[in-house]
Amino acid sequence: MEEGVIYGSTPSPQVPQQNNQAAKSSIVSYAQSQTPPPKPKPKTSKLKKILLIFLSLFLLITVVFSLIYFISLRSGEEATEKVELVWWGMWEDEAIPQSIITDFETKNPNVKVKYEYQEPAEFKEKLIARTDAGRGPDIFRFHTNWYEDLSGILLPLTSDVITKEEFEKNYYKTAQRDLIKNGAIVGIPLEVDTLALFVNPAIIEQIKTEKELLEIKLPTNWQEFIETTETLTTYDELGKIIIGGAGMGSYDNVNYAPDIISLLFAQNRVDFDNFT
Repeated sequence: MEEGVIYGSTPSPQVPQQNNQAAKSSIVSYAQSQTPPPKPKPKTSKLKKILLIFLSLFLLITVVFSLIYFISLRSGEEATEKVELVWWGMWEDEAIPQSIITDFETKNPNVKVKYEYQEPAEFKEKLIARTDAGRGPDIFRFHTNWYEDLSGILLPLTSDVITKEEFEKNYYKTAQRDLIKNGAIVGIPLEVDTLALFVNPAIIEQIKTEKELLEIKLPTNWQEFIETTETLTTYDELGKIIIGGAGMGSYDNVNYAPDIISLLFAQNRVDFDNFT
């Protein structure tokens, strides 16, 4: 046995400090990297889903019926609102249109029509002045040659009153030309005043006998009218007319005599811009 050597238990090996710290670090890192599992969602029963659907439908139906009720209520208020319409006339006495007014008011109990007679001589000027002042009538008659003066106050008729197709079907071309402006109907004809030829057969037979004529042809155009008029005219010894071949009236007893004369001139191609 060698000196200086002591025999005993075998010493335990020492664990390196560095490796132990690394192991602890790995355990901590692994623990921190783990996220907790999500919480389970609460289960909704089928009964709750059905109740939610029915509740949504109930709310929707309630809103719809509320809107319908509100709209019908407003419509009822508008239908029962009292309205007064002022109607101006210039030839009819108040008693004449009363039957029309009564019938209209019976069918429309919320509307009252007030008829007012106006003097023809001042009708147009009064109509324009009152309308400009905001006190004009709602309904009035007017002559078609007033359109240029009244164009600023005439309102187009809506299709629920009369459509353009109905107007063209029921009224003469002259009414369509005068009352349809820019595609809009501005009035409905009360009457159509046209020229017409009336013949007195007794006078014709008398002239035929006196002048020993076989036949007097009734005119179908202006040239024949002139010729027939000359044939029917009779004179006395002094050349004065006893019976006129045509009675055209005068400015004193014919309404709108200027219109008639202008029409005769126009049909004979008179140049209104040059009377020389």
